[in-house]
Amino acid sequence: MNLSEVKRISTAGLFIVSIWEKGRPTSPSYFTSAQGTSDGQNAISAAKAFGQPAGAPIYFAVDYDASASDISGPIRIYLQAIKKVFAADHYYYKLGLYGSGCVLKYFKNTFSYTWLSGSTGWRGSRTFTDWCMKQYDNNSKIGSFTIDKNISNGRAGGWKI
Repeated sequence: MNLSEVKRISTAGLFIVSIWEKGRPTSPSYFTSAQGTSDGQNAISAAKAFGQPAGAPIYFAVDYDASASDISGPIRIYLQAIKKVFAADHYYYKLGLYGSGCVLKYFKNTFSYTWLSGSTGWRGSRTFTDWCMKQYDNNSKIGSFTIDKNISNGRAGGWKI
């Protein structure tokens, strides 16, 4: 996405929800303190460049069926590093988290913006109800595009300029 697209989307009356997923956050080896620091800094820089307003969330992805030990170990370390970056920036943006129900439940007190993955077979996903956004109907076709549909409860933190 670029600034021109942000302006067109906003002018059309649509909202943007920001998610940072660069690289492959799909296994425990991705989730390190150094990666969290880098992802946090790069996400904030990109959001500011796109004109994302203060107070809107940036979601960070845990895009696999993480085990309890992955969640309490490397994923926690990664997300703590992101939180430090956001604190150093005086929480200009809010913290959001995308993942399974199990991941979202574990970090519920740190990440108030939650985006539930559409992978209903992932741990805790069928029973987790405290989401702001919920992905469903993965791999839907709209013309020549393939998308994952999402629904918001009205508190997902969408923004426009």
